[in-house]
Amino acid sequence: MSLTQSNITNIFIHESYAEADAFMYEACIHINRQQATIMIVDKNSKECKLIKKYSCSIVDLNKADILEVNETINQIQETKLKFSRFSVVIDHSRHSLVPEVFFEKENAGLFYKQTNEQSDNEELHYQKLAAWQSVMLFPFHKYLTSLFNSRLRSPRLIHQSSSLLYGAAKAFKNEDGILVNYNGRFATIVYLKNKNPYFINSFVAETDNDALYFLLATMEEFQIPPTHPIFLSGEFEGEDSLLALFRKYLHQVEWIPTGMAIPDSHRYFLLLSAALCE
Repeated sequence: MSLTQSNITNIFIHESYAEADAFMYEACIHINRQQATIMIVDKNSKECKLIKKYSCSIVDLNKADILEVNETINQIQETKLKFSRFSVVIDHSRHSLVPEVFFEKENAGLFYKQTNEQSDNEELHYQKLAAWQSVMLFPFHKYLTSLFNSRLRSPRLIHQSSSLLYGAAKAFKNEDGILVNYNGRFATIVYLKNKNPYFINSFVAETDNDALYFLLATMEEFQIPPTHPIFLSGEFEGEDSLLALFRKYLHQVEWIPTGMAIPDSHRYFLLLSAALCE
């Protein structure tokens, strides 16, 4: 199947973007909800150069088969360019953040399985978060990992929670802050205090009320007042209704600032933040 122009949506193209400069860029890819989104960023300045969406048949990358994913990669024109690096955002709710001082690669699997599920066809990945001297553990399909390695020249696999941590830290500018990233399937709540991840967790949330419940429960647990600023990010149906619902119960709720001069830039915060990961 070849894509027609109707299957491709150009969200943003910077006037300075040039395919000939691919070696100066990093490509970040997110495949989910029947679309594949690619963001190209300058590897040094982290400035966004391009955002493009491709229609595909995949609803959930973690449940897709190899042929589906391979066909989707075939359709993404930019994968044929020689970027300095590819990154793929792994968008599921399972993860564990471990202080680096306690991390042992040999025992990582045992540690992870004490608190999370991991199927037989998954392998455990770990990503060092140097900014907080921590390690993010997460599982991903072993055969899809091999496919990405072969098609995208050994890309970085970045868990969505790692991406959100780095993005929130930059957006909050050393202030305490709470970020809720919602995608219509689960909500990830990031609470940074004194520049450090005080709390990060993902909850199955199929409705706006579910997302609100988990946020209010988290705020109650940590005695955070309803006057505390709350930032939202993510791409999902009914974005305005979620914002309105949150504002009924909380005093300051805003879309996360991204620094990108495009409408609804909060939808691409996850990808933009992935480029910040070390």
